[in-house]
Amino acid sequence: MLGAHTAERSVGPIHEFIDSPPDAPLTAIARGKSLPLTLATLDPTDAERLAVATRQLLAKPFAQS
Repeated sequence: MLGAHTAERSVGPIHEFIDSPPDAPLTAIARGKSLPLTLATLDPTDAERLAVATRQLLAKPFAQS
């Protein structure tokens, strides 16, 4: 696994948000640094398209082989 972190290390930053939530209603953080919400990778239209596709996939029965 290239670049993978342990569960303990991955959960650590989440604890910080729970203990001290940001003031902004929407915050993007990567590797401990705030990101501008204008980044192309944070596009709301793309996020909605992903959410729709995810819901569609989850609604399908799981085929076991």
